[in-house]
Amino acid sequence: MQTYDNKQNSHITYEELTDVSKRPDLQSDYALGSGISSLVIVETENRKKAVMTSDLTTYDNTTYEQIDITEQALTNAILAVNLEKHQAYT
Repeated sequence: MQTYDNKQNSHITYEELTDVSKRPDLQSDYALGSGISSLVIVETENRKKAVMTSDLTTYDNTTYEQIDITEQALTNAILAVNLEKHQAYT
């Protein structure tokens, strides 16, 4: 996450928490239980998107290897909170 630090871009900030219980606002906003160890929240003024750290990896069922998809997951979250949704008419 340090790659996205505000030294690189003043519009992106991050906060690392080792104990979610210290942030009751996040617990209530995202229905977090005590079993949640890590979470990434991407937000703008109008929208929020939570990404669980378990969503940052996937597994190849043929090779049984773990695959890091962090960049894809965070990019999708950033797009989700920034792009306007338009109604498609047919």
